[in-house]
Amino acid sequence: QRRRRYRSEFLRLRPSLRRPIDSPHDKLRVVQCSSDFSPDHAALNNNGALTFRRGRLLWGMMMGIIVSDADRVLAALGRSLAVIEFSPTGEILKANSNFCSTLGYEANEILGKHHRIFVHPAHAASASYKAFWDKLGAGAFIADEFKRVGKGGREIWIQATYNPVVNARGRVLKVVKFASDITSAKRKAVEDAEKLSALSRSQAIIEFKPSGEILDANENFLSTLGYRLDEIAGRHHSMFVDPTYASSPDYANFWAGLRRGEYRSADFKRFGKGGREIWIQASYNPIRDENGDVVKVVKFATDLTDRMSALETIG
Repeated sequence: QRRRRYRSEFLRLRPSLRRPIDSPHDKLRVVQCSSDFSPDHAALNNNGALTFRRGRLLWGMMMGIIVSDADRVLAALGRSLAVIEFSPTGEILKANSNFCSTLGYEANEILGKHHRIFVHPAHAASASYKAFWDKLGAGAFIADEFKRVGKGGREIWIQATYNPVVNARGRVLKVVKFASDITSAKRKAVEDAEKLSALSRSQAIIEFKPSGEILDANENFLSTLGYRLDEIAGRHHSMFVDPTYASSPDYANFWAGLRRGEYRSADFKRFGKGGREIWIQASYNPIRDENGDVVKVVKFATDLTDRMSALETIG
């Protein structure tokens, strides 16, 4: 009775298979069929065919079912991304050539081993690492930048997503990871951040909107002008200049030039808290986005007040 039902269902599907599989409208694929149709038992093999882990083969290669073209999408992703598959507990099931070359391994060196071979031992023994795999085992995906360890202990940074694959009952069958090597970009970002940090230790730095409102300022700037950040954030740069100059065409042109992306550098007279006169050597640097639009202005300054006072005294 059960076999006859499967046979009749197949006969109703068979006419739809008469058109060429590679036609422009094709989004499907015919694959091998088994007697057990439960999603728990189904899997795509290396050739993209649907196979079954349990169940007696009923018709074998004589019959077929239709599945979506998800395997084609995965193949396309695998041509540009590093892809690796894990069991729900972290054992490596499969890895493509992009992944192996990124980490420096041959596939046979990692298959069957645990994901922990790609992390530092201290991290592998941590509670956060256990929680990482517990979360994946529960079916939640994870996306982030990760530091990993390749063959020979080489450190690598990747942008990756870990994607649990679940069956119809919600049970996690495996975890598929898609990754891109961002090591060079990450190292440059860290280097740039260190340069800015070093600059911030010796320079007064303040950031403005293109219209002149204050976004942020470092401690050197705040101590030079005598303010706290909450006293100036959101206010206009004009609070640091003489009111007569602030209302002049020259001042309006100064900010108009910065909005156009024009760099300004000179010695400037400014006023700190309480009207205290301060001289600074400063550069105003327009920062552009990916479209070339000015999104902020960053000012780097050095306090010249003592030097200018000495010159006035000598003069």
